[in-house]
Amino acid sequence: MRAWVKGAAAAALGMGVLAGGAARAEAPPREEEPGWRLTPSLMFEERATFGTVSAVEVGRPVASDETRLEPSRTLEHRLRVGAELKLEGGPAWLREARLALGGDLFGGALWYAPRQELLAFDPRDPSQPVDALLVRQALLEVTNDYGRVSVGRTPSHWGLGVLANAATEDPYTFGLSRVGHVVDRASLTIAPAAGLTSARYPQGLPLYVTVALDRLVRDDLMDTADGDHGDGKVAAVLFKDERLELGAYGVTRHLRDARGLGIDALAADVYGAFKTKAGPWQLQVATEWAFIGGEATWFRTPSQPEGYDLSQLGGVVRLQADADRFGARLEAGYASGDSRPYDDTLHAMTFATDYRVGLVLFPELQRRTTAVAAYNLQDERFTGSAPVGFERLPTGGGVSQAMYVNPVVRVRPLPELTLLGGVLLARAPTDVTDPYRTAQAGGAPTGPRGAAGERNLGIELDGAVAWTQPIGQSMAVEARVDVGVLFPGGAFDDADGHAAAAVGAALGQVRVRGSW
Repeated sequence: MRAWVKGAAAAALGMGVLAGGAARAEAPPREEEPGWRLTPSLMFEERATFGTVSAVEVGRPVASDETRLEPSRTLEHRLRVGAELKLEGGPAWLREARLALGGDLFGGALWYAPRQELLAFDPRDPSQPVDALLVRQALLEVTNDYGRVSVGRTPSHWGLGVLANAATEDPYTFGLSRVGHVVDRASLTIAPAAGLTSARYPQGLPLYVTVALDRLVRDDLMDTADGDHGDGKVAAVLFKDERLELGAYGVTRHLRDARGLGIDALAADVYGAFKTKAGPWQLQVATEWAFIGGEATWFRTPSQPEGYDLSQLGGVVRLQADADRFGARLEAGYASGDSRPYDDTLHAMTFATDYRVGLVLFPELQRRTTAVAAYNLQDERFTGSAPVGFERLPTGGGVSQAMYVNPVVRVRPLPELTLLGGVLLARAPTDVTDPYRTAQAGGAPTGPRGAAGERNLGIELDGAVAWTQPIGQSMAVEARVDVGVLFPGGAFDDADGHAAAAVGAALGQVRVRGSW
């Protein structure tokens, strides 16, 4: 069961990067204006969603068990509100003060067909409503000629969001973002080279250094509402001008649940992006890579009673071209795999669950098959007690143990109308391994339905259509439908080589948003 666990650990470790630190440190220079200026702002978004997923074939312990999850449907709403108060124009020691507040209110219903209760073992199921009310931001920032200090609660984001993801909107992704990673943070950002040019922050050489202390609130592996707790320390350096961004950070993470089990690890991440123009086109090349090392005590078995070491690698490379009515993105990604889930090292990586790739393979099929693996591992017909930490096994919908290529095309035939089309081709870097099936096979890598030695995850076709209707100067209504179909690869075959049936998903959204 370690194979899937490792991925979950990776997502947790990237959590505490610089949403409240260097990510805001590089604001463009501001012209001098004498005297104080107070600027308030408000925003809200009401989002209602309806989703459906077709039947999913899964592996169960004995032939008499159900071998598929029937079609499922979800209905949910999210109200997001935010307010900001900005004070500008002060003396050198107080050029700007900013107070930001925001939160999410969730509600919804979940309908499952018979046997769908297997998914109850996925605590990070992205279709499940989270806390009824979650405070995502309560942050105070003070900027002066020498840097920026921030204290309070904030979403955490770094780079492209592979490990630390604030669940911001991305025009090239399918599906929807949810909550993201939230931390209580105290951070200090300085521009060490600014003094060499006699220019005050944030002018001069755009090089920024951030240090921060975090208390983890919610991420892909923990939630303080469930009795979990964690902390972290962040150190990062970021160079950013109009065309080039280069950054690196190191973050420690110490996570514990109510039993005292958890993770002690270090994540090292590098990120870069280059932008340029060619005629009407805005071109961009971007990449982010992360390595995770440390120890995990969540997943303990008789063969590894003290837990496991972590050694995980993952990242993405992205090429993007945008014009007024047309855009395209080509992304390739890698998340390390593990075909030996019962040795002493967890190699499998999982990206942050709000890093969206496709609509079906990772958000639906992999999430369900790993939830079923957790269910199988605790089946009382075969085990006297479940392995410790099995509830952390599911991927939660994040990219896990995969190599993929994902081209996406965006077309805007009308200012209000946006069309998206995408293809996802994915393979596993090692033989796909279901922890329960592999144990049954004596340690030989075995997939979730019994296939042995397979790596092909499948081919997915996705599409979306969205209409945005402005209402006055400050509000808009958006209606959107996403659809996708996955043709599973050999990794999801059964032991006799019979292929799994295609899996389809559809998601409808209606949003009302406004800002003042």
